[in-house]
Amino acid sequence: MEANQAYDQDQPSFHESKSLDVEGQTQTQHELKVDELDYTKRGQWLRAAILGANDGLLSTASLMMGVGAVRKDVKTMILSGVAGLVAGACSMAIGELVSVYSQYDIEIAQMKRKLKYTPSSPYENNVNSLLTSLVNSAMSTTYNNFTVPGIASPQDTLYGLFQCRGDLMGNDCARCVALAVSQLGTLCVDSFGGALQLEGCFVKYDNTSFLGVEDKTEVVKKCGPSIRV
Repeated sequence: MEANQAYDQDQPSFHESKSLDVEGQTQTQHELKVDELDYTKRGQWLRAAILGANDGLLSTASLMMGVGAVRKDVKTMILSGVAGLVAGACSMAIGELVSVYSQYDIEIAQMKRKLKYTPSSPYENNVNSLLTSLVNSAMSTTYNNFTVPGIASPQDTLYGLFQCRGDLMGNDCARCVALAVSQLGTLCVDSFGGALQLEGCFVKYDNTSFLGVEDKTEVVKKCGPSIRV
């Protein structure tokens, strides 16, 4: 009996072992979070802060030393130092703003270039072929989809579809699809993809396959009834 009691005292209880496991897991998770911190993301603003502080201190100190060498007046030196600090801060702020917006404009222009194809390219031929097939198919059905394979490159592969309202048949559906295709040529000039929702039909084409994939993008939104006066 005494041996059993001594054994029980030496062994930790279930609650104690569970508490130790939880503390160990919490400490491990905390260490992982600390290791996952990426300090390189702070490098840009840290570089700008050090550069601005260094430039401000050197320029202000040089200005005050120059004024002090000409005129040994404490008030004049302090006033020139304050003026130099304000001018330097404004200069650094405006320069940083202009440089950031210049970089932003370059990135936007690069993104727009990636969204457009080169005129008279194989991709443009595929776009024209696909849109023509959509208009011709609308004469006999209210829905159809096409895939135009890229001959020169797999990246030139194009996917497209149209869908008309259920009460539009034959010529009415074809006219709606033709109007949508015509407006796409104006709204999405040289674009790799485009979509347009009209009152009676919907037309879409893209270089990424979307056929059979649920699309929750809201193209047109209209709330409430039409009010006619």
